Amino acid sequence: MDRIISQFIVAAAVLFALVGVLWGGWEVEHKSTAGQAASDQGQISQNIQTLYKIGTAGNYSNISNATAINGGAIPQSMLNGDGSTIVGPWPNSRVTISSIDSGTGFQSAWTGVAAKDCATFARSQTAVGGVEVNGTTISLTDVGTDLSSQISNACAAATSSTATVTFLYTD
Repeated sequence: MDRIISQFIVAAAVLFALVGVLWGGWEVEHKSTAGQAASDQGQISQNIQTLYKIGTAGNYSNISNATAINGGAIPQSMLNGDGSTIVGPWPNSRVTISSIDSGTGFQSAWTGVAAKDCATFARSQTAVGGVEVNGTTISLTDVGTDLSSQISNACAAATSSTATVTFLYTD
């Protein structure tokens, strides 16, 4: 009987260790996906502003995925080779670059953002005029507002396991 209990304890310890390793791996992947997306978005916005902004104003009226890709503004790891598709790090995630405010600004619309990463990713960019999460526009420059709660609530409004996060850049 003691031998059976001893084997059971060893098996339980091994199982517990395996669950810990798997959980830790999931957490690392979860954090690295949101972190990678945040880094990619930072590079995209900086590269686009470098390409399109002259002095204090930019003219983004003709910006698109294809022009951003052709201008070298998109990280290589986000390209699928067709010249117009920009992929995110989540399964079936896509990014669409387009003009806003009659060409005085641009946006990066990310679809297929994992719901668990939505709030972290939406809050990751500081040099942005605003962010739209699942259709709710949130100004990141409103001092005194609870931006984290606004973003979290907008992320929670997703009707599926994915969210849409759009970063808005205006001059």
